[in-house]
Amino acid sequence: MDKDVLLTMIPNRPMLNFVLACMVLLAILPVNADDAKMKVGFIYVGPISDYGYTRAADDGRLEAQKELPWIETSYVESVSEGDVEGYIDQMVDQGIKVIFLTSTSFSDGGYACASRYPNVLFFNASGYKTAPNLAIYQADTYQCAYLQGLAAGAISVEMLCNSPTIRPPSIAPPKLPKPPMTITTNEGTRNSKPLPGSTL
Repeated sequence: MDKDVLLTMIPNRPMLNFVLACMVLLAILPVNADDAKMKVGFIYVGPISDYGYTRAADDGRLEAQKELPWIETSYVESVSEGDVEGYIDQMVDQGIKVIFLTSTSFSDGGYACASRYPNVLFFNASGYKTAPNLAIYQADTYQCAYLQGLAAGAISVEMLCNSPTIRPPSIAPPKLPKPPMTITTNEGTRNSKPLPGSTL
């Protein structure tokens, strides 16, 4: 089966694109012939059984492990923000050289550990801090948000136009009568109607 066809069949394409980009990055990193396998660690914010974000990240880990036989992966799931540094320390002690942090809440801990371990590469999903060895990544989701906005707008218009009690608001300004002009002269103040063709 053609790889492009296979990629369009996978429902979580942004995560797969990220994993493929990481595989390219890992493919260009220098690897010594003496090294058995490069160790890559993943720290997940939730359980991999959630059938959501964490599951998609773990599917990417498994795909990377399958496509890149020279890497060995490990993971920790359901990690809280306060515990992330301890798990990073454990992974570094195990010889892991690339660590993926899969939560914005891991930004502070990832940043602290990146300065402690300059020879380890860190990647933080939707993080907000960077360092020479700490990069952030984010899936392009603006297309999905655009389509969701179109769908919400279509549903709203349908509800407004087909409801017997709800009517869309008028966007035309209200028609107000022109107030009479007040003219002040040396002789005093008097009310007057505007002259025809006058812009006042």
